[in-house]
Amino acid sequence: GGLRSITLTNFKAHSHFHLDFNPHVNFIVGSNGTGKSAILAGVIQALGGNPNKHSGTAGGARAAQGLIQDGKDYASVVLVLYNGSDDPWETQRASTQTQARLEEERNVTVTSELTRLAGNKTSSRYKINGVAATRKQVAALAEHFNLQVENPCAVLTQAVHANFLRETSGGKRRYDFFLAACNADIVRERLLAARDEYKGIATSLEKHEERGAPLADRVASTSKLVAEASRRDALERDVSAAEAELAWAEVRKVERAAGAGEAEVSRLKDKVGEATRREESAVEELGRLRALTEERTREREVRLQQLHAAQAAAKAAAQGHRKAQRAAGEAQDALGE
Repeated sequence: GGLRSITLTNFKAHSHFHLDFNPHVNFIVGSNGTGKSAILAGVIQALGGNPNKHSGTAGGARAAQGLIQDGKDYASVVLVLYNGSDDPWETQRASTQTQARLEEERNVTVTSELTRLAGNKTSSRYKINGVAATRKQVAALAEHFNLQVENPCAVLTQAVHANFLRETSGGKRRYDFFLAACNADIVRERLLAARDEYKGIATSLEKHEERGAPLADRVASTSKLVAEASRRDALERDVSAAEAELAWAEVRKVERAAGAGEAEVSRLKDKVGEATRREESAVEELGRLRALTEERTREREVRLQQLHAAQAAAKAAAQGHRKAQRAAGEAQDALGE
């Protein structure tokens, strides 16, 4: 994570400036207004920091546009970091590696590009080894190497030093300096973010509970319908069995009467015919009942499917509820920490 070199283009007092850093201690000397503080501001800007965070004059004007040289529409900072430690930053390159570029694997190049826009505004873009990156990714790289560019005790600009010594607000600036130096301001920001996340999880949990109540009512209602359908099916089966038994009982009765004598044969045949007709009528009725039973069975299957769907939805809602509760617990633990 050591600094290897920095190149400034149209950045504050520097039209084009390049400096190779010594791996140990570096002293940068020069007259007032020659751009010494601009080099430090360039390091802060390249690593995702705000050169003007702790002072309205630190590294230039408070607006980011103050970093662009007067009369120019853009500026850039190219910072090369050493990446050959035991815990290197995992880099991503825009093209395939070649043997000649293997040495570059020991470097990480961060580029910050500033563009002047209309309305006194400035846009900022970042690249890591030539690949587009966000400010958050660049800040993560700086954190990986423990480069606390916005910590005034790690990077102390001349203006912040002067403001600290010329305290006129009853110690407030010195207290803010202390908070930034021990990273308490970052802890406060994370605490507020955790609080907002907890509120979001609590709101989501309430919504899940509201959705779960109607689903439970639907499950109970569908269960009652299924139970009623089952009772109907059982009753229809009993009716069909009784009708079939009645028809066969009539046939057996006629058969027994036929054995009483030949004189009764003709009469019995008539009765048999009548019994047969009754049987056919019973069979038709049985068929009708079976059709009705099948229709009831299909209705029951549809209701069972609805019940299963409602049970699955209730289970999903319960799982979402448990997840939300776990997330709320984790957020509360994080808030507690």
